[in-house]
Amino acid sequence: MKSRTRFCVAAASAVFALGLFAAPARSQNLPGFGVELRAGYFWPANGRASAAKAQWFTVGTEFKIFDDLIFFKNPINPGYFSLSADLMEGGGFRSVPVLVNYVTRVSEHLSASAGAGVSFTSRPGFDDGASFAYQLSLRYDWSVSGFPVIVRLAWNSVASVDQELDGFSLTGGVKF
Repeated sequence: MKSRTRFCVAAASAVFALGLFAAPARSQNLPGFGVELRAGYFWPANGRASAAKAQWFTVGTEFKIFDDLIFFKNPINPGYFSLSADLMEGGGFRSVPVLVNYVTRVSEHLSASAGAGVSFTSRPGFDDGASFAYQLSLRYDWSVSGFPVIVRLAWNSVASVDQELDGFSLTGGVKF
């Protein structure tokens, strides 16, 4: 169990470090490095995880990898690809999804994203490991005294765990 926790922490740290190194590839219209840090709450939708603890703490990071120059060359709704890592934990359950996301702007302050990847999971009584995961989210961003702030609502899902780690997250964060 401790080795799995160390692996999850190492994976999240590696994703964050990659974000710092990938920052020079960011778009000129995003402020700073294109790195987002967020924290908030996750609510499991059903199953033993919800019964064990109804509200979990979550932290995460996301960074822009590159602009979408292939699929949509729309200057009004520019898109980009990002890499994200989150940690959701509560009641002995843990999920660490590492995802590649496609993010597109819906309006001036609203963006939507869809991501897929792998989640490193831990559930009491199971020998879990890595499972397919996906996420759909809406993000509202604005500036507070010139500092970029975000609020994000997401649906998170992990395959092969009886929907115990599926649920909604609401996070707030900052962009660097």
